[in-house]
Amino acid sequence: MKAVRLLCIWCAVLCVCSASFCLCSCTRRISGENVIEVPTDNSSLDGGSDYSSDTKASSESNFVSSKASVSAVSRVSAYKGAASITYVSAEPAFAESLPVSLPDSSASDYSSEASKAEPIEEESFSEPEVYEEPSEIVIPVDPVAYERVQNILSGELKKSSVELDVEQLYQYPVLPTGCESVALTMALNYLGGDLSLTDVAEKYLVYGYDIITSFLGDPFEDDGAGIFPPGLILTAQNYIDENSKSLAPIDTTGAALKDLFKLVEGGYPVVVWSTSFLYDPFSIEEEDIVLEFSGVEYPWYSNEHCLVLSGYDTLSNTVTVNDPERGVVVYDIDRFEEIYDLMGRMSMVIVEK
Repeated sequence: MKAVRLLCIWCAVLCVCSASFCLCSCTRRISGENVIEVPTDNSSLDGGSDYSSDTKASSESNFVSSKASVSAVSRVSAYKGAASITYVSAEPAFAESLPVSLPDSSASDYSSEASKAEPIEEESFSEPEVYEEPSEIVIPVDPVAYERVQNILSGELKKSSVELDVEQLYQYPVLPTGCESVALTMALNYLGGDLSLTDVAEKYLVYGYDIITSFLGDPFEDDGAGIFPPGLILTAQNYIDENSKSLAPIDTTGAALKDLFKLVEGGYPVVVWSTSFLYDPFSIEEEDIVLEFSGVEYPWYSNEHCLVLSGYDTLSNTVTVNDPERGVVVYDIDRFEEIYDLMGRMSMVIVEK
């Protein structure tokens, strides 16, 4: 009889523990502390087909980690940058779309108050604040590289299909919110670089409190917020200054997707801002977060994602991308263009001077 009682008590204890564990797990998931469930009934999602057999299965779940955490949203919501962005050396062809104020094109010196630094510690973001930024951040524009890009974009697309052999790198599990660093790494390595997965994030990435010109948060953690083209150009310049002075980064934000095909045709992979799995942009806030910088609005969404445009096929109406989350993936051009446009047509390319 004692044995039966002991067995009953032990079973009751197990049931209580199991219930507690399930409750904690559900609470953590619902709170959005780590991941947020992506709607599976997105009627406008055309999706993409996997192009490589070694695509990581863990990235094929119905959850998107990376930029969707509550603390990442708090960081972006707290930012109210007052710095101005200035492009020097040449007037970009995309001036009407670029988030810049253009100075006298005779200026040629590269300088920036933004600098490489250690990733921001989590404790720094315990309470949202309004952060002070340097009064001026200068973005380099090499005149020779700029002219090369301008000539390519103003030309005609000659080939119906091109696919660049870009070596695939995966952000998980090391850089859960470092898609921009990994995308830049793939582009630089294609152009002759020899970067490891973490070199950009550890040595060259610009860290700060301004998501437009620096990485906000820590790409090695689940709640990093990200970085936009001006900041990734500064990051690329940091690498180029130390390793390959024959290259130059150019901000192609504002260029139409089909114009970016011309850069791919010319042998240049393009870093593009999109969304994870091409889902519609969404925010876990009640309202979308829009950051204004130098008179230009930057939308930031919880599922913001960065990848490399490495191929296109106008006959099959598809694009090929190197996705730090999924691998080499083929998407429908129309769907990819729709998301690219919704994300503000943000892109950059690295070319020879």
